Amino acid sequence: MNLPLGQRKPPAVEFADEGRILAEGQKDGERNIPEMGSYTPAPFEQALISNGEQAVQQVYKSASGTIAKLRPAADGMQRQLDDLGRRMRPVLDA
Repeated sequence: MNLPLGQRKPPAVEFADEGRILAEGQKDGERNIPEMGSYTPAPFEQALISNGEQAVQQVYKSASGTIAKLRPAADGMQRQLDDLGRRMRPVLDA
C-alpha cells in the first residue's frame, strides 16, 4: 500500500483499551492479585508491560533504519558546518 508522504499507516488495534484495563484491574483486585505489599505485577499487568516493550522495540527498529539512511547526509552537512565555523572564526575575531 503506497501512502502519500507525511501519512502513516493507521494505528494497530490496541492490546487493551481503557475499559478492558479497568475491568481486569477490578477482577485482580477482587481476587487479591497480587497480594497487598507485593512488588510483583499481576499477570495482566505483566502482559501490558510486555506489549508496551514490543511496541517500543518496533519504534526503535523503524527509527534506527531511518537514522541509518540519513546518517551519511547528516555527517556531510556537519563537516560543512564545521568547515564554515573554522573559516568564520577570523572574521568574528576581527
